[in-house]
Parts: sequence; C-alpha cells; structure tokens
Amino acid sequence: LRLSTLASVPQPEWSRTLVADRMVPLERVPLLHPDTPLVEALQRVSGSEVQRALVIDDGRLEGILSITDLARALEAGEAATG
Repeated sequence: LRLSTLASVPQPEWSRTLVADRMVPLERVPLLHPDTPLVEALQRVSGSEVQRALVIDDGRLEGILSITDLARALEAGEAATG
C-alpha cells in the first residue's frame, strides 16, 4: 500500500474506501529472503512498481525493504570505506 495511492483518495471517499481497494497485489511485490545479496535486492526493488520488497523467512514476514533503505545502506558503506 503506497502513500501516494492513499493520498489520491479524495477525503469525501475516505470512509467508503477499503485498504483492499488500494493495495498492490502481492504477486506484484518482490519477495526476498534474508540471505538475498544486497545487489540482487537492489535490482529487484528498483525494478518494482512499489520500490519495496517483503523480506520473508520460513513463511513469516521479517521486514519490509525499501529503495530508500538500500540507498542509505550503500551511502553508509561508501562513507565507511571512503
């Protein structure tokens, strides 16, 4: 569920709009495992319409990884090595 999608709902429709009406279908959201290499995660997240991925381990949601999270990690890595 993207913030921009929620923001596009006119206020008079808020009480009639369901979360399900605005959700991105699960099949369009990348699913990652905690052991996924960062390079692969970056490719998959940046190539998705939602710019996020669900991190799943043993069928359980462990977290949500956004393109912003990945960019910050890359910046921190460059600062630490530079």
